[in-house]
Amino acid sequence: MKIEELEKKHKDEWLAVKVTKDKEGIPVEGELLDHDKDRRELDKRLIKSDIQSVFTFYAGEIIKKGYGYVL
Repeated sequence: MKIEELEKKHKDEWLAVKVTKDKEGIPVEGELLDHDKDRRELDKRLIKSDIQSVFTFYAGEIIKKGYGYVL
């Protein structure tokens, strides 16, 4: 499934994806392995699994409106 489709389907959740296709190193398609609104819960399950390689990302706005960040 395309990464964009996964983001739309699981909006505002953390996704763990096995990448099946990339374009110049950027994941564009993958198989959804797990998802959760809480990153810590997702990480706990991934650690217990035997998954070797996973692309984990948040499918939503990381910075809420009215907030900013400093690098």
